[in-house]
Amino acid sequence: MSSAGQILVVVPDLGDSVTEATLTHWLAAVGTIVESGEAIAEVEAEKVNIEIPVDTRVRIDRHLVAEGDRVTIGAAIAEVTPVDQPASRPGQDCRSATDDKWTRHA
Repeated sequence: MSSAGQILVVVPDLGDSVTEATLTHWLAAVGTIVESGEAIAEVEAEKVNIEIPVDTRVRIDRHLVAEGDRVTIGAAIAEVTPVDQPASRPGQDCRSATDDKWTRHA
């Protein structure tokens, strides 16, 4: 069971005939901040490697399985905690989410 605020990352549905996969590689270490859309782990199922992304900015709190472990579809593989976007500071360069251009906050 996860603590308040924590989210469990699970192995997604990989197709009708796939019931389990092997976690081949952790792409994010415990304590790492991962941006929305980035992969945290890679699994292999039926000779195909699939990356498992997160859908919000999170901190990796705990890996629940080790590299090489077989996991069933829907099984929890990590505990993560959502992390707010860092606030822009005056004079800080950052990319605009809408146009991918650099902007400077006054």
